[in-house]
Amino acid sequence: MTYLFRAKTEVVGYVTLAMASVRKERLSKDLRKAHRFKDIPCLRLAQIARKSTYTKRGLGRIMVAWAFDKASRLSQEVGCRYVILDSEPDKKEHYEKYLWFKALPLRRGDKTVLMYFDLGRRA
Repeated sequence: MTYLFRAKTEVVGYVTLAMASVRKERLSKDLRKAHRFKDIPCLRLAQIARKSTYTKRGLGRIMVAWAFDKASRLSQEVGCRYVILDSEPDKKEHYEKYLWFKALPLRRGDKTVLMYFDLGRRA
């Protein structure tokens, strides 16, 4: 589902969310121990974009925080442990530093970095 973000009547950004899962074997060793099932329910942050005129104004963080809140509410209703996204390798550090995601171990042939935010550890 795609959600639009507006400033008055102007669409300034959007977020697309989809239900997904991560195979337990993709997780780091310490996270694998915490899960007994093969597939862990997630909410995929499939697309996120904002108008270039809103660069450096915090809109991206607002949209990601909104997605975390939505995922947190969904976790209570249908089960959802992580918010995941596929990052271009050159954006990985940005997602780690500014948007609180962590990278999962790369597999041979990966063109993107699978990243996650753990809703169970949200402060």
